[in-house]
Amino acid sequence: MQSYKTKTTYNHTSSGPGPSYTAKSRYEQTDQHQPKGPVRKTLTSDSTQNLWCRDTYWQYIVDSLGFNPFKETNGCHLRSCNHNAEDCRGAHTLESVKPLPHIVKFNKLDKAKFDWVKLYNCVKQTLTQDIPKVHSKEHLEYLGKLSSMNFIELIQLWRNMACYYNKLAKELPERKHVEGSINKHSSGFTFNDEVPKFRVSDGLEDTAWAFERLTRWCPTQIKFNKDIRENKKVTVWDLCLATGINCKEGIHTISEMICIDNFLTGKCTCLSVQDLEVKECQLQQELIELSTKLVEIVDKESKPVKASSSDDIDDEGLAEFAEMSEWTKPKSKRNDKKKQIDPKIQIRSEITRVEKQIEQLVNSRSIHYTELGMVPFNEQYTQFQERVSAELAEKAAAASSAPAESKESWDHGLIENAKIDKPVVKVSKLGNKKK
Repeated sequence: MQSYKTKTTYNHTSSGPGPSYTAKSRYEQTDQHQPKGPVRKTLTSDSTQNLWCRDTYWQYIVDSLGFNPFKETNGCHLRSCNHNAEDCRGAHTLESVKPLPHIVKFNKLDKAKFDWVKLYNCVKQTLTQDIPKVHSKEHLEYLGKLSSMNFIELIQLWRNMACYYNKLAKELPERKHVEGSINKHSSGFTFNDEVPKFRVSDGLEDTAWAFERLTRWCPTQIKFNKDIRENKKVTVWDLCLATGINCKEGIHTISEMICIDNFLTGKCTCLSVQDLEVKECQLQQELIELSTKLVEIVDKESKPVKASSSDDIDDEGLAEFAEMSEWTKPKSKRNDKKKQIDPKIQIRSEITRVEKQIEQLVNSRSIHYTELGMVPFNEQYTQFQERVSAELAEKAAAASSAPAESKESWDHGLIENAKIDKPVVKVSKLGNKKK
């Protein structure tokens, strides 16, 4: 049974020397998860472990769900990993999954001080610059709507274009390796150096990838969740091993996703931290009451009955005796037709339901950067446009109010326009003239 308490987490860092270890509500936005103390060096410290071990992950899923949703078919068998956690290339626990370097770097960014407008401008610039290289009419139609897109729509379009054209470039040959003529690809390109790469400038490429993945769901995880809800069997090959920590396709739980409305405008319909805490308190209280009721029933059933006959039992004791013996007395054939449910089973089922509600509540809130001190993006961009307009107006005013500079004679064309009526006289010595 869970207990109501706050916990310390370290997601999405704020500025300052080193991590800050303060007790926060589990719903508050906190700094990037940092290890508590020195990290132990293992055999896999320098290896990847950026993904789950498939033979271990399916067991983790079974434990999390409380039932086995997997089926075995040809090539899809439920096995146990032959390696221990230190030697296996894949992670054996969720805590062992190592974030990729560019994701670690992004998580450590101070979201309140990061220049989001610069990232937006760089992404928009690379899309605009590579438009002339695009042949697809459908893609050109999307790229023609850049001015009407918000930041999230823009960076999602950039991601789709970058993925498509980088994959296409890998399928095409390099120009230096081809001799003679070659047929043009169906995409309209012949060599890979002709394909637009949509590279983000100013060293913000990794930041753009790490941020964009927080704005979408992983399609593999969406399908898995749908199959589980519909009670469909899945295979071990239907799992995304990267989890929401490293998945380049998107997030796996709502708590890993940024709140788009909050990021853009600072306003959203999400429940506040206070509202979530009130709801959790109510569920925790319900959990305590159910647990207390279950203990009372178990105690009553285990209590020995001292009275030897019904004559020695008062009305209250008689009712208690009837309740205790309800599940032990022999059933008649008539009562067998109506199957009665043990109240202990019902209460345990209710306890499980409430615990799941608490777990879902804890993971039901998306990331709100404004709670880390970030100014909403639309407001930042408006301020940026005002600064640019003010700077242009200032330059124009300075240019118009500057005094006219005096020009030298050659700037006015006086020498070119001067007419010489007399022949040129060469002076060889002072006072002597030669004609």
